[in-house]
Amino acid sequence: MAKKLQTVFFIDDDMMSNLNGKRIVIKTNLAETVFTAESAIEALDLLQHKFIPSGNLPELIFLDINMPEITGWDFIEHFKLLGVEKGKTKIILLSSSDDEADREKALKIPEVSGYKIKPL
Repeated sequence: MAKKLQTVFFIDDDMMSNLNGKRIVIKTNLAETVFTAESAIEALDLLQHKFIPSGNLPELIFLDINMPEITGWDFIEHFKLLGVEKGKTKIILLSSSDDEADREKALKIPEVSGYKIKPL
C-alpha cells in the first residue's frame, strides 16, 4: 500500500474539476488534506504565505494548463522561483488538452512528474 500523502493541491479555474479531484482524493484516502485554488495567482499566494512559511508544502499538485491571467506553464516558472527544494513537491498537469505537443512540453520540464487528461 502506498504511503498516504499529507497534502494534495488542485489548481484549476474550473471549480467542478477541483471539486471532482478533491472528492476522488478523499474517497481514495490518498491524502490527509486537500486544498484547491481557482487560479494560478491564488495558488502562488497560498504557496508563498501559507505553505512555505509553515514548511508544509503540498506533496502533489494537480495543475491545469489553460487558465486565465497565468497559465499552468507560467505557474511552473513562478514555482521554480519560490526556492522549493527539488523533488519536495510533484506536479502533475491535469488538462483537457490532448495535444501531443503539450504532453511532450510537459514531460521535458523537470518539475513535472506526469500529464493526465481531464477528468481525473
